[in-house]
Amino acid sequence: MKHKVFIYLSLLLFVLILSACNREQPPIVGQWESEHTSLIFNADGSGQEIIDGQVFSFTWNEDEGILVFVFADNAEGSLINHFMSQVIHGEPVDEFGFHLSDDKQTLTITDDHGHGHFMLTFARVDT
Repeated sequence: MKHKVFIYLSLLLFVLILSACNREQPPIVGQWESEHTSLIFNADGSGQEIIDGQVFSFTWNEDEGILVFVFADNAEGSLINHFMSQVIHGEPVDEFGFHLSDDKQTLTITDDHGHGHFMLTFARVDT
């Protein structure tokens, strides 16, 4: 009986580990570039914005088409942080809307409601 319990528990553990490893990453995970800016979104929620060799670290969260950035330290010079300092319709920009092209090769970041106050477009470079 103990042998069967051990086998069942081992199988359950194997299935849990396998399902954790096969969890699909959000499609935004990867490296993206525009003319002067690179964005790196890691699966663990960390990331970097690189502008002309200057690196700005951030954490990020995506939920139903809304993207939230939290910068780790002084982000003066960061393009994303610059847009976060804007006030649109009396509200600070604290989250962004985003859209991935159908082939998942182009990332467009806009203001959180997508009204076109700004639009940043990046191409995937990690394919």
